[in-house]
Amino acid sequence: MENLFEYIDWRADLTFSEAPQNKIDGLIFAELSYIPFENVVSAIGEGEEITLAEASRAFFELHGENFSLGAILPHEILLLLKACASSKRFSKVKLWGYVNDICLEVEKQFSAICFSCDNKVTYIVFRGTDDTIVGWKEDLNMALFTPIPSQREGLKYLELVSKKKRDKLIVAGHSKGGNIAIYAALNAPANLKKRMLAVYSYDGPGFKDTYIDAFKNDIIVDRIKTFLPNKSFIGRIFDIIGDYEIIKSRDKGVQQHDAFTWKLKGSSFLTADHFEAPSDNFHELLKAWVAKLTPMERRDFVESFYKLLTLNGAETLTDISKQKSKFLISLISKSGDDKKIVFDAFMKLIKEKNMLSSARKKEKKQALANEKKKKSNGEKKPTDEGN
Repeated sequence: MENLFEYIDWRADLTFSEAPQNKIDGLIFAELSYIPFENVVSAIGEGEEITLAEASRAFFELHGENFSLGAILPHEILLLLKACASSKRFSKVKLWGYVNDICLEVEKQFSAICFSCDNKVTYIVFRGTDDTIVGWKEDLNMALFTPIPSQREGLKYLELVSKKKRDKLIVAGHSKGGNIAIYAALNAPANLKKRMLAVYSYDGPGFKDTYIDAFKNDIIVDRIKTFLPNKSFIGRIFDIIGDYEIIKSRDKGVQQHDAFTWKLKGSSFLTADHFEAPSDNFHELLKAWVAKLTPMERRDFVESFYKLLTLNGAETLTDISKQKSKFLISLISKSGDDKKIVFDAFMKLIKEKNMLSSARKKEKKQALANEKKKKSNGEKKPTDEGN
């Protein structure tokens, strides 16, 4: 079994009552949360639940077959919606509680939706970073403080929807959505934590050491599971809380963030024994770089980088993609402090990278020397002292 579509075919005729939920189901719902369900799925307390099959039909009637999710989200997400709508397992899952809240003033990109299955289990799913530049700005804000606005909203949303339905809960999300899922679960009231079967983060950014230490003995930690590809970059931002699995992917580098490249084995992932060197190196470099920047330098970098991205009034990455030449010309001709601040920060990043590379070479050289010395000592013949 290679991908999510083959999994759906394999599980197509089994409902959740017949074959209980698993980590792959959670990933499917996390991917579906990227779909803009405005005017299709009702908000909390504002309408009836709708089956996934009905939602699929309504979405494509509203948007047509050639709808684009933007510059960074894979088109396979829409194909996934169609595939789920045609399967016995997913077609009757109830969708409700949809929210999509983007606010430039408080730098927030937050979206969530609930998927209620026929075995009295509801998935509360948070959307990851979408095409909006403010969403990426909010991601950068994670280097400055916790909680960011979407994390706060995630906790509020979790508490609100849990009162609407008394099901057992699985909290999940891909990318930033996974980080929000973990934050909300960690900070939820104790009685709500008892209802959580699992918390799934699919290549979601982690948390700073100090924040993780504050929750190391929390009862929910044992139910947190993070899934990361073996060359993960996004999921290696800061540190992992709880257990994790390393997944094999058909792609390379940052493209592995696309979960449609992950390899499956039945109702599980095909796992690797360790992260590959680029992922470990990135994790080490980012932590070292952020630690070297003062709080003021981090704040200035985030603000200046955001200003450069939004040159010419761009609000999404698609806006930049459609006007690449205009954007590059504006960036090159841009003068002032913002450009210098970003340049200086990246120069510190390059300096830190060179220092870490040099340290790794010294360690490798020393290890080889020690191994050579060990072999040399082992080959020496014993002397007959006293003869």
